[in-house]
Amino acid sequence: MDGWLWSALTALVFYGLWGFFPKLAVGYISPKSVLVYEVGGTLLVWLVALQRVSFRPEAILRASSLPLLFEKFVTVHIRCLVER
Repeated sequence: MDGWLWSALTALVFYGLWGFFPKLAVGYISPKSVLVYEVGGTLLVWLVALQRVSFRPEAILRASSLPLLFEKFVTVHIRCLVER
């Protein structure tokens, strides 16, 4: 039981910091810039994590086209929100 408890508490602390640091940064730079830096940092962490577990994506066109289509919808939605 102790193994999962410490992992859960650590995740909770990091999740709180993930929301707290951008709130502090908005006092110095624009919210749009904070979002760009936050997304860039998240992508960097994901790339490092995927490299550490030796992840290699499968290249099946039919299966990989659906996430790419979803990503396009998300990009259009974010662009509409930013351009308000």
